[in-house]
Order: sequence, then structure tokens, then C-alpha cells
Amino acid sequence: MDGLSTNLAMCRLFGCSFDLPNNIQTSFLSPSNGLKINVVLDACHMLKLMRNTFFSYQILSYNGNTIKWEFLQNLVNYQQQIKMKIANKLTINHIEFQNHKMKVKYAAQLFSSSIAKSLELLKNVDGFKGVSETINFINNINDLFDILNSRTLYNKNWKKAINNGNLMGTIDKLYDIKAYLLSIKDVNGINLYKTKR
Repeated sequence: MDGLSTNLAMCRLFGCSFDLPNNIQTSFLSPSNGLKINVVLDACHMLKLMRNTFFSYQILSYNGNTIKWEFLQNLVNYQQQIKMKIANKLTINHIEFQNHKMKVKYAAQLFSSSIAKSLELLKNVDGFKGVSETINFINNINDLFDILNSRTLYNKNWKKAINNGNLMGTIDKLYDIKAYLLSIKDVNGINLYKTKR
């Protein structure tokens, strides 16, 4: 399901808790048959919400290092200036996404390893100084989405479906990403999970 407040309120009525960082209960027992029901928020909806939050705040921070939406805008501008793309799909539609906000592909392509690699390539170019934490942020969101959106054993890395061979590594990666995301702050130094977004 998506993260609609009424959906989350219903889950709370059944005994779930989404109070970060330590009071998380994402399952409940069915009142009709006692079976355990797990609540899973849709990865595609959550990815779009992350994109919207990043756009809304424009600047985030992790351990004092800035994460800036501006670098994505600068990448679009740079690619328009040189009249070619640096092995990514980023366009103005990804930056000015309001008319396309329901399209998951724009959020997925924004938080992609190809965008991170393009920014890495330009990190010493004017307009991209200090981009390292933005690259780290994009890579973390990309890896999280790949894990949550995985569906086949024939893919590689985090896109490979979870199985006995990669279960422990995937769990470790999810814990690392959780710790990272819980440490992200807004420009006022407030942990992002404590804000209304």
C-alpha cells in the first residue's frame, strides 16, 4: 500500500507502530483467523515521496555534509550546455517533475547509479564542488529501491531477488541504509524523520 495517512492510521488501529527510530511494529495478527499480517509500504510510492521531500527541502545534510538538489539541476544544465548526456537519462522533466509526479520512472532515474556516476565524473567541475554526499545519498536510495523492487534471481547486485545466497548481505545493507537515512537532517539540523515530510 502507499503511505496515505488513512492507511497508516488503519494499521495503527490493528497494532502497528511507525514511530522511528526504535518503536517500529510492522505486523499484526488478523482478528478473524490469528494469522500474522505484514504491512509493506509500496517501494514505488516511497521513492516518489523521497524525491518530493528532497525537492521540497532542496538541501539536506548527513554528518555535516550537504546533500543538494541544486547538483541535479546543475547536471541537467551542464548536459544541455555540452549538448550531450553523460550516460544517464536525466532531463528537465526529472527536475521539474510536477507535471509528471505520478511517473515512477522519473523518480527511479533521478536516484540511479548512472546519475551518481555522472556526478562523480563532474565533481571537480565548477557547479559540482562538494557533490560527494549527494552522490552517497543517491547511491543509498538507488540501492534501497533496487532491493525492495527486486524480482528475479538473474539480476546482479542489489537488483537480484533476495535468496539464501544473498540474504545476510542484503540484511546488512538494509541496516546500513536505515542508519544512514535516520541520520539525514534538514537545514535546521532536525532529523528528517522527525519532520512532517
